[in-house]
Parts: sequence; structure tokens; C-alpha cells
Amino acid sequence: MELDEVEAPIVERVFTMYANGNSLASIAKILNAEGVQAPQPPRNRLIRAWCPSSIRDMLRNERYRGVFVWNRTKKERNPETGRKTSRPRPESDWMRVEVPEWRIVSEELWQQVEAQI
Repeated sequence: MELDEVEAPIVERVFTMYANGNSLASIAKILNAEGVQAPQPPRNRLIRAWCPSSIRDMLRNERYRGVFVWNRTKKERNPETGRKTSRPRPESDWMRVEVPEWRIVSEELWQQVEAQI
């Protein structure tokens, strides 16, 4: 995976705005008003717009600090329906690898945002 040159400035701006005291809702409102392209909409939404939850998800995504995380969930078959469902694993089971070339936000900015969120 490579650093997205379009996405990177938006990500850095969102982190900075939140660190400077903007709320999740106000950041979404500003980005929508400016016509900044939002991430893909969830399956149940037709409109591609920023919303507070997409901002929150971005601020919690360790990829932007240069860390790849996997093994967060496990697939289990529901014995009643036979369908597979995804279940969260304990954080102690997660696997993390540093990928410095993915870093978009500084460690200082990441820590500042994490303390506020």
C-alpha cells in the first residue's frame, strides 16, 4: 500500500482541526461545505458525505501514524443460522507492524488527538 497524495493532506488537516478543538461534527460540516471528497459511504447510505463517525474512525486509524494492525476480529459460525459472523478479538491478540512510509501524522499530533478523543 502506498501513501495517497490526495488523501494525506486531508488526513493531516482533520487531525490538526481536531487537535485545535474542533468537534467531529464541525469538522464534517466544514469538509462538506468545502466539497472535500469523503471516503466511500457505508452500504446503507447512498450519499458520499463526511459525517462525525467517519471523522472519528479516521482519528482512531493507526495506519495514519504508520502502524499496520491486523487480527482484530475472528470469524465464527453461528450454530443457529450457519452464517459466519465477525467477532472482535481482545486487543492483546492484535498484531501490529510499524510501516514508517505510511505515516501521515506526527507522533506528537497522534498523541494529542488520542488524549482528546
